Amino acid sequence: MNLLGLISLSFYVVLADINTSGLPQVVTFGDSLTFFGYFFNGWTTKLQKSFETSLHFINGGHPSYTTEMSLELLSPLYTLGAPTALTIIFLGANDAGVLGERCMDWQVVPLDRYKENLKFLVHLASKQGKVLLVTPPPVDEVKQQYCRLLNQTAFYRDACLQVGNEMQIPVIDTWPVLFPPSGKYTQEAADTVLADGIHFTSIGNDLIYEAIYTKILRFFPDLQSTPQWTLQPTVVEKQSLSNPGNVAPNTNWIGPVVVVVLAVLLIAVVGWDCCVARNLPPRPSYDPITVA
Repeated sequence: MNLLGLISLSFYVVLADINTSGLPQVVTFGDSLTFFGYFFNGWTTKLQKSFETSLHFINGGHPSYTTEMSLELLSPLYTLGAPTALTIIFLGANDAGVLGERCMDWQVVPLDRYKENLKFLVHLASKQGKVLLVTPPPVDEVKQQYCRLLNQTAFYRDACLQVGNEMQIPVIDTWPVLFPPSGKYTQEAADTVLADGIHFTSIGNDLIYEAIYTKILRFFPDLQSTPQWTLQPTVVEKQSLSNPGNVAPNTNWIGPVVVVVLAVLLIAVVGWDCCVARNLPPRPSYDPITVA
């Protein structure tokens, strides 16, 4: 595993909030669309709140990652806590990039290879528990400066749907979720749900959360959500109620600060990898992956 992989793997330790509760865990595994779901009441944060007393969520999102870069990073995640009840795999937005000097073409993964990688990840995840796939979302070509194309991304979306059908696991099609009801792209809707042409606005996060939450309840009814009236006060809240003058200091800021530091390191390494990749000869053709 290279330096980029080692730094990104460290995100697991920080974002996971290592599961000592004994609750079954849900792994959300993806790229920056998953990573940023951890912040600002994003979709992964909302899911954790909805299943607060029944499931423990681990955010396994890695900015700029593709299926190819993620093959070695899923298995170690299952050693971080309790048994895994569900893995949500949300990859493909970067795989579907465009080749070009001004674009991040080192991310591009050929369509057939993307399907092989996705099947491999599903195979690994299915050994641990249930699996849910999420398709790459539509993109705003102009905001992405044509380094991501709508038609190109649609091929990867279709491939993700095909993998789900072939492996008989549920898939969330993000296109009708973000562009209801048909999934047909409109600029007005794109401006509402896509902040920079690919990452979600607060409305986009809400729509993704609702789609995943609904799908979990429909296909995995044994993973019960947490009724709001059963939520218990936190330790700090209990201390505040019993002894307002002697509340333990709030250390909730430590995790986010460490995450920001790691994010800066990861972005720096991604940029370094990108620059080095530009000076390397064309990479060899991919070897086939055997899913057994």
